[in-house]
Formats: sequence, C-alpha cells, structure tokens
Amino acid sequence: MTHMNLHCEPMLSVQRQNHKHSIELAQPQLNQSAALQAIEAFSIGFIQLDFNWKIMYWNLAAERLTGYSQEQILNKNLFDVITEMNHIEFYRKWQDILKSRKTVQFRDYFWPTQKWFEFYLYSAGEDIIVHFQDITKKFATRKTLSKKINQLKEVSMFNSHAIRKPLANLIGLTNLLDEDIKLDDFKEYVSYINKSAKNLDEIISKLNTIVSDSTDHPRVHQLEHFHFENLLNEIKQEIVKESHGQRLAIQCSDVLFYGNKEGIKFCIKELALKAIKHSIATNEVKINITVKNGHLYIKINSFGKAIAKEVLANIHASLINGKPTNNHKKLSKISQLCTQHNGSFWMENHRNEGTNYFMLFPLSNFSTFKPIHKKGIPHNIKNEINIHFDTDHQCLLVKWVGYFDSSNQKKNFYQIYEAMKTHQCSKVISDETQAVGSGINCIKWLVKYGFPLLYKTHLSHFVRIISQNEFAKLNALAVNKHLNTSFTIKIFTTHKSALEWIAKNAK
Repeated sequence: MTHMNLHCEPMLSVQRQNHKHSIELAQPQLNQSAALQAIEAFSIGFIQLDFNWKIMYWNLAAERLTGYSQEQILNKNLFDVITEMNHIEFYRKWQDILKSRKTVQFRDYFWPTQKWFEFYLYSAGEDIIVHFQDITKKFATRKTLSKKINQLKEVSMFNSHAIRKPLANLIGLTNLLDEDIKLDDFKEYVSYINKSAKNLDEIISKLNTIVSDSTDHPRVHQLEHFHFENLLNEIKQEIVKESHGQRLAIQCSDVLFYGNKEGIKFCIKELALKAIKHSIATNEVKINITVKNGHLYIKINSFGKAIAKEVLANIHASLINGKPTNNHKKLSKISQLCTQHNGSFWMENHRNEGTNYFMLFPLSNFSTFKPIHKKGIPHNIKNEINIHFDTDHQCLLVKWVGYFDSSNQKKNFYQIYEAMKTHQCSKVISDETQAVGSGINCIKWLVKYGFPLLYKTHLSHFVRIISQNEFAKLNALAVNKHLNTSFTIKIFTTHKSALEWIAKNAK
C-alpha cells in the first residue's frame, strides 16, 4: 500500500538550506511570561510546531475552539492526534510557504465542532507558526447575502420576462372590451383574461416563495451533548401519537454524541414517518442505531412498497444539484445536516420489499465523542484503501474499505496517483463494494480534480466495481456523465466481470 508523506521530512532540509532566505517574521518569545499571558488571553488559536509537525505550544483559545486540551495535544504529531483535520490542505499550504516565502492564509471546515476556521501559516526560524480564528458567523452571513443576491436576480428575471407577458395580455384584452363586441367574442375574451390572470397569480406565488425562502439573519446551529437512547425515546413518543399507534421497534447502542440534537431529531422523525407511510400497517418500522469502525449508523427500515428507481434517481439528482423540488426539500435538509456532521445520507431498496433509509456520522477523537462503553479510548475510524499491482493484468487493484468523505477521498486519489507513477501503470480497477455512504459530496471533486489528476499519469482505463446500493450506481453514472476525457471508464458489480473486461479490452 502506497502512503502519502505527510510529515514533511524533505521540507526540513529545504528550509535549512534556504534558512537565510526564509521568511523573516517576528518570532514569538514564548518563554517570556508577559508574552505567554498575552497569547493565553487571545481569542485566536495559536500553535507552534517543529518541522516534524510535533506540537510545541497550544494556547487556551486553540483548546476552546477545537475541544482538544493541552494535555492531549502537546509533544504529539499534529496529524496523528487531530485526525479530523484536513491534512492534505495543511500539507499543500505549507509547501506554498516554502515556494512563495510568504504567509499563507486559507479557510477550512472543522466538522467536530462544525466551525469554519481561518488559518494563517508562516515560518519562524526552525518552527511553523499557525494561528486561526472562528469565522463561522461571518461565513454564514456571506452565504446568506449570496443567497439574497441570487434571489434578487431571480426576482428581476421574473419582473422583466415572466410577469410582463401575462400583464401585457391582460392590458390588451381589457382594451378590447372598450369596443363594441358580440356576446360570443366577449365570452372568449373573458376566458383569455381568466387564463392570463391565473398565469400571473402562479408567477406571483413563485415570487413569494423565492422571497420567503430565507431568513434575514444567518443561522448557526446549536450543538450540544446528548444520548441517542434518550433522543429515540422522545421521537418514539411523538411518532406513536402522530401515527395513531403504529408499532415502532428501536435498537440503540448507548452513545454520547455532540452535535445538532434538534436537527438530528427532525431527520430521524421525518424518515420514520416516511417509512410508516410506505409500510404495511401490521408491520413494525425499525430504527437501528449502531457504532461500527468509528462510525455511527442510523438505519430505518420500512416494510411495504419499495420506492421506484425513477423516484430514487430524481431524489439523488436533487441532492446533487442542491435545488430540490418541494417533494424533496425535507430529504435535502436531511442530507445537508449529515454533511454538516461530515456524514452521509442515502436510501436503498432491499431485495424483497420496502426501502431502507441510512444516516452515517463519523465519531471524532474529540474528547467528548466517546461511546459510554469505550470511555477514554479514541475511536479507530476505519477508512482506508489497499493498493496492489496485478502483474498478470498489468493494472492497479484498489480496494476501498469504510466511509470516505471529500478530504480522505482526495488523499487516497493522491495515493493512487503515486502508485500509478511507481508501477508505470495506466489501468486501474477500483473495488468500491465495501465503501459506505452516498458519496454525493465527492462527485464534483472527482470530475474536476480526481480523474484529471490520474490522467496526468496517462490513465487509459478505469474500472469501478460498485455495490448494489442504488445511490452508488447513480453516483458512478453522474461522474461518467460529466467527465470529458479521452480515457475509458467502465462500471461493473462483480470483480470477475471487471477483470474479464480488462483482460479483453485494455491491452
């Protein structure tokens, strides 16, 4: 298995060779009492690292912002201890510092606390200095302003195009009524007026929807600690009242979680009500919550008529483009909430009957995200790829195991890229049957960066072996649809058929 070097050993030699030319910024005298007191009083997180990324200093603001205490952090490798960090971005930005000899600024999402941080990295002699601040409210404000600007553009378009036509028709038709007209003509004109008035009413209704589909103030979700077992009991009591006694079976691991409790409650309840709606009244709807490989899984089973594949495809498309129809708005909210927790939402039709709804949340190593029965033990999140070179078929075999968000998806594509260069290989078989999650958030990155990166190594054939999950198939098709490349990409559901195709067609 090929590993990406994230510990910057080559950077140390480069920095020392160019020490005279390195960035000459004021170095904080962290050993002086006055300076230390000032830094500890900051609301800005302040970190000092050596060139092996060992944490030498971690102020109280960094502790408050991330949830990691000094005792947990000091004298440990940054990438080893804060596994939730976007390591690829940090690595790339530090490389930019060495090339440009300037302070580098970037922003990133830290999902354990659901905050947007703005980072500043610079070199100070033999050390790396990082300071960062919480810009979540500022980010939300900008997002709200951007949404309002788009709404105004849409309103302007309605005013200049959509409204003008029926209004002009009404004016013209009412002018005709001033003339002497026959009764039959009068009835015909009235029908046209009625039709134009209804058309205008529909447009105004759409305008009202556009204008009201927002809030004047940016919303930052309230996060809190809660037990899933208690949350499900609340949901069960509410559902029993609303569904007139529908039977609900619940299995739940006792998990202490930190997140948007009210949002998660809304999602589980909404999916349970959907499952009840599509289930046979005599069957139980099941809610199952388990922890496996450092991920929390929420599974809701319905027993009845499965959702049609065409409907699933429409739901999938609306989740990708972020512009859901009224029928799919609640599902879009569920998907967005999962994304905020760095998780995933998807749906599957099971073999016999009914549809399963899934929500997945990674469990952070952040100190309060511990299942009760494993208190004090960091979560071992299993998301890895195994890379092997098949000499018989002269291709790279890549096996994905676990859940892959956009960050570790990028890291793993870089590993494939390095392995292709090492073996001078242009063919890849990607076995994704043991990958979990919807993968919706990775589609745009794969199209814009992932596959173009592999194409730099003269990629000629890429074969994907996907699971039977309908969302996995739709994801693969969406990537193929938007890729504009000269290499061949194929989709299979078995390893055998993929190897046979490679042997026959990729010579």
